Amino acid sequence: MKNSPTQEEKMEIQVQPNKWSCLPTAFAIAMGEPVEEIIKQVGHDGSDILFPTYKEPYCRRSFHPQELIDICLLKNFAVVQIEKSPVVIAKNITHSVPMNTRRIGSYLLNYTGVLIGEGQTGTPHAVAWNGKRILDPNGIEYFISRFR
Repeated sequence: MKNSPTQEEKMEIQVQPNKWSCLPTAFAIAMGEPVEEIIKQVGHDGSDILFPTYKEPYCRRSFHPQELIDICLLKNFAVVQIEKSPVVIAKNITHSVPMNTRRIGSYLLNYTGVLIGEGQTGTPHAVAWNGKRILDPNGIEYFISRFR
């Protein structure tokens, strides 16, 4: 009898429904759920224009990571936020904390999840990580070296 599939095996690429939905789509990929269902559970589609002087998609409400973390917790998915480059801030002073950079590689080798950073065009982007490859809500797969 075959063991049940791992979360890595359940992860399948999905395409984000619009330019401001990479975050819920990345979480949907990581959880193995349809993005439409995740957006429905959030309670809004992120399309409200809150910043009319900004260009698309930055003018949109979009989504906050906490909205997706709340859904993960309801579905018994553990979410741990890990910062690549932690900083200490006191009033107007920012201090970068030197960290062991190998720790991120260790997390990537041992866990699946959602990565938030810069996409291939240098703009903010969220993708799913299956332990081996990036599953990009733009509908493509690639190696980690192409994500910043």
